[in-house]
Amino acid sequence: MMSPEDPIRAALAMPLALGLSSAGTSFVVPGPESLVLFGVAVPVLSSILGVVGVALGQLLAPPAVPPLGRKRRGVLVAALVALELCIVLACSVITGKAVLPLVAMGWGIGLGFSGLAAMQALGELAPIGVKRVGGELIDRFGGKDKDDGHE
Repeated sequence: MMSPEDPIRAALAMPLALGLSSAGTSFVVPGPESLVLFGVAVPVLSSILGVVGVALGQLLAPPAVPPLGRKRRGVLVAALVALELCIVLACSVITGKAVLPLVAMGWGIGLGFSGLAAMQALGELAPIGVKRVGGELIDRFGGKDKDDGHE
């Protein structure tokens, strides 16, 4: 049995679905499509929406277990924005095409939401990597050669 709302839904849904399905897939955004920085075309809209995504992800994220102060939160957001822009730029350079704006925004939301955990993991791994690389450089260039016969 039909409810009284069904004819109204059908009358509104069908024209709306037809209008959306036949609408053009391109839209015009005022301003440049990309900016050339150091010889690389940076997609403007994707970059802006990536930054907006990081901000939205920060708003959606649960509070950090050790509470972050304003300065630390600001540095975290700045680092995540820089990482997002590097990802958008790297994907644009590698593929030769601009990253879709909604994809960039999704990446930004993901980074903003889980960025604290990602930055903490990178912060824990960075000293280990520096020690390994430093130790290898000292062994290779500053240490004694194993084949020279001297002790």
